Amino acid sequence: LKLHVDKIEEGPLLDRILFNLHLALGISYWKAYAAPTIKIKSGKLTRGQAEFWSTVYTKGLGEFFYQNQIDFQNLVRFPYGDQNAEGAIAVEVKEKALVPLGGGKDSLVTVDWLQGKGVDFEVFTLNSYPIIEEQIKQIGAPHHWIERTIDPALLEENKKGAYNGHVPISMIYAFTSLLVAAAERHKYIVLSNEHSSNYGNVEYLGESINHQWSKSLEFEQLFQKYVKKFITPDITYFSLLRPVYEITIAQKFIENEKWLNQFTSCNTNFKITESEEGKWCGKCAKCAFVFAILAPFVEEKKLVGALGRNLFADENLWPLYEELLGLKEVKPFDCVGTPEEVKVALAMVHEKGEYVGDAVMDSFAKDVLPTITNLEEMKKEVFSFSSEHSIPEFFKQKI
Repeated sequence: LKLHVDKIEEGPLLDRILFNLHLALGISYWKAYAAPTIKIKSGKLTRGQAEFWSTVYTKGLGEFFYQNQIDFQNLVRFPYGDQNAEGAIAVEVKEKALVPLGGGKDSLVTVDWLQGKGVDFEVFTLNSYPIIEEQIKQIGAPHHWIERTIDPALLEENKKGAYNGHVPISMIYAFTSLLVAAAERHKYIVLSNEHSSNYGNVEYLGESINHQWSKSLEFEQLFQKYVKKFITPDITYFSLLRPVYEITIAQKFIENEKWLNQFTSCNTNFKITESEEGKWCGKCAKCAFVFAILAPFVEEKKLVGALGRNLFADENLWPLYEELLGLKEVKPFDCVGTPEEVKVALAMVHEKGEYVGDAVMDSFAKDVLPTITNLEEMKKEVFSFSSEHSIPEFFKQKI
């Protein structure tokens, strides 16, 4: 890791965070062989800490276990000793927020909200990409980031046949943002994870496998408790957008049209590249979902221009839309919303009368729309404001 921050003070708090960050980053290396024996040479854990890490590795790697058909039951067991936990470390903080940016619409909605409410904030990224750098210029807030490099030895092991697959990147974001918040003395880390991320993709060995588990409310609350008890009680990590579904975020996002041509959610964009060409691959679940979720709120010509193509016109994408609509056994392993949201979005597009004759919309109108008997109830649900969140009082008063 290489830090780009204004300053950082050495001491017990830094040591505590780095030790835990070491365990967080270790998930990418442990999964290469999914070893049943874990040894920690950089420090010791109490039973409570070990239970946290065993849960994070098990649930955070759910998709990895599913894709590689690994029996994860009782596999991850972090070691612990009999020692008592050291108390959390108090730190003086400023009434300021740190906002992790991912390049997509969600964090930009959070930024617009904070600016509109006059909340003092700075931004954070894990690595830096051209598309996000352009966003930061427009936001005008100080930017801190951490460069993360994967050990080449791990890549070599993967070539030799070691396990590979999805890791809970939002968990790594959580611990890296905590390091930056502590260095800069921010009181809040404000995430942009939505209510939709609480829902899983498939059942495996009796457990719900959720690609977005480290974005879920379950992880958020586990992390909050862990930080408060074992690291510091003075920095609060939470998601501002937790009460709402993706479709509401899409609606809010379009209120500020300046971002429409300056964002991307497609994972192919976050590779080492010198240009912004191909911000949207137009073939993956993320592209298909974002096009669908924005279509009810954006004029057809503008949306097609922003994503570079009309995804509803591509008949080859219909099988992917069937997965997004919940018509297949497995929801796509990507950061996408619920099938109910996609059904509502496409129904709203149909009501608008746009994309008539396009393959996806024709298939939806013929095969899916007639089966939806509770559309108004579904609309009410996906546009609702959930009480399941952990937003601090300081922010609740401003909502």
